[in-house]
Amino acid sequence: MAFCDEMQRLLPREIREMIYEELWSANGGATAPVHKSWSHLCDLVKEDCYCKFGTLEECMGHKAAPHFIKQSYIGIETAREALEMWYKMVPGGSNYRHLFATTLSEAIRLLTADAFKVGLKPTAVLRGLIVEVPVKDLVASPAEAQAMVDQLLRIVHKRDFHLYIRLPQRNIRLNLWTPIFELLRPVLTAFKEHSRNIRVQWFYQPDRTSSIKYDLSPHIRDPDAEWKEYLIESFFSNRDNSASRSDTGTIWWKTIRITTLNITKIQPTE
Repeated sequence: MAFCDEMQRLLPREIREMIYEELWSANGGATAPVHKSWSHLCDLVKEDCYCKFGTLEECMGHKAAPHFIKQSYIGIETAREALEMWYKMVPGGSNYRHLFATTLSEAIRLLTADAFKVGLKPTAVLRGLIVEVPVKDLVASPAEAQAMVDQLLRIVHKRDFHLYIRLPQRNIRLNLWTPIFELLRPVLTAFKEHSRNIRVQWFYQPDRTSSIKYDLSPHIRDPDAEWKEYLIESFFSNRDNSASRSDTGTIWWKTIRITTLNITKIQPTE
C-alpha cells in the first residue's frame, strides 16, 4: 500500500491510467487479463453478493477479484482508479455486451452499485450497457422501471455511449407498448445529440426456428397516432422475411391474427 501511496503522490493521473490499462490488458500476462475478468466482475457489479452479510474480505466472490482493485491491498484511491479503467475498457468495441442486465433489479444495480466500496458511481464511468427486460415486467413494475430510467439519465459519458434495450414479449399486446414509449422517450431524447449507438428493439421468438424483431426507436422518438396501423401493415408485408430460416427450409406463417390489441402467431409450419 505504501508503494501505491507513493504512486499517487509522484505520478500524474495520465501515467497511472497507463499502468492500470496494462494491468487489465491481455499483455499483462497472468496479472488479470481483462477478457478473463469480464464475466466474474460483471457478476459482482450486477448481482447482490454474499458480502452484504459480512465484509468484502469474507466474500468468496470478492476474494477472487484481482488484487489491484482491493482497497485493503492497495488503498481506496488506487482501487477506485483501477476500477474506473475496467469500466472504460470493458465497453470498448463490441465488448460492452458483457455488461448485460436481464432484470430491472440487475440494471439498477449495474447503474448504482459501488460493488467494491471504493466510492465509485457507475453512472460516472459506464460506457455501454445492454438491458433485456420483458415488456410485461416494465409495465408491471412502473416504479422500478422509472428508477432504471432515472439512472440512465444520470450517465455522464453520453457521447458514443452504447445502449441496447431489448424488449421480448411472448403474448403480443400492442396496448402495452404505449406506456413503454412514454417511459423510454426521455432516454432517447437525452442521448440523441451524443450517440448514434442507442437502440430499443422489440422481439418475439416463440420457438427456436422463428422470430420477429422490430426497432421501436423511431416510434419512441417521434410518436405517431397511427403507429399501430403502420406496425400491423409492416408485419403483414414482411412476414415472410421476418421469419428466420431453419435447417430444413423457410418457415411460413400458418396463421396470423392481428388486432389493435393483440397479435397472435399460430404455430409455424415448414
